[in-house]
Amino acid sequence: MTKFGKLAHIFGVEEDFIVALDRAMAKATSRRGVAEYLVDSIEETITRTLGKLGINSDCGADEVREVLREAIFTHEHQFLDFLNGVQGATEFEKAMNLARKIAKVGNGFFLKKDRAQKILEERPPMNLIKFFGYSNVQELLKKQDITESFSALRFIESNEWMHETFDKVYSNFTVHDFEERPIELRVLGSEWLEVSKKFVAKKHHNVSHLKEFGVIFLNPIREDMPGKFLRDFALLLHYFHEIEFYAKLFRRYSQDEDFAVKFKSFLRGDVQERNVVSEGEWLIVQRYLWKENPDDLRLKLPRVNPESMHWAR
Repeated sequence: MTKFGKLAHIFGVEEDFIVALDRAMAKATSRRGVAEYLVDSIEETITRTLGKLGINSDCGADEVREVLREAIFTHEHQFLDFLNGVQGATEFEKAMNLARKIAKVGNGFFLKKDRAQKILEERPPMNLIKFFGYSNVQELLKKQDITESFSALRFIESNEWMHETFDKVYSNFTVHDFEERPIELRVLGSEWLEVSKKFVAKKHHNVSHLKEFGVIFLNPIREDMPGKFLRDFALLLHYFHEIEFYAKLFRRYSQDEDFAVKFKSFLRGDVQERNVVSEGEWLIVQRYLWKENPDDLRLKLPRVNPESMHWAR
């Protein structure tokens, strides 16, 4: 198999497609041999990684999977031992403090906190109000932290409520509704334990975020499964970079007349509906298309996925 053929196999396209793309990119950038370099880098990384794990390149997938599992368990144990020396009252707080130190991200451009309060006043979250036994949204806002309440919406309110609120309220924001501030980390209080179990069961992780408010939050659930804590810590780092990325977009387009339209598009993760691109053209795909539809035709087009950059960082 040629190097172009190996890339075609990885991406699930015809070899001629990779050859044509390489030719177009060489013409556009004057850089040649990129495809060959990429294949060599992939093979070198595989060989180096297998060597570190102590297995041969001719082993089967089951053996690789088992060795990787053992490595993950060992690394998580070492990580938890290291975490003992980090400041924080709980494992969750220690992980968040360490993640902030490692990520080294700057301030972001986020919706002001009082806008979150106005959203709930305009669209009272009845499930959340009933959960606490309150009589109205004013009582909720008086007795509960607005950041925690807003974070909890996604695992206590219905999808219909979330979509309607997004469509009606988010269409009116302007640059004056935003401010510069650091990314915020929150470990949700114990009062959210029961309702957050549904979120963890659906998402299979207890870390999530609000791009528009620059908040990363941890649900107060310690999943008793080897490897989970290490995986979620990596996700915590990922969210720092993802939030910073979108904050830059918010700031960059904040002066545009159609800023609210673009703002909502960023939060939805819109991707152009395309099944063909012109020579040398690449799509920007800010969603995991394969997870939604493995047969999505856009998966066979040249594309840049910002998620890859967040994870690489």
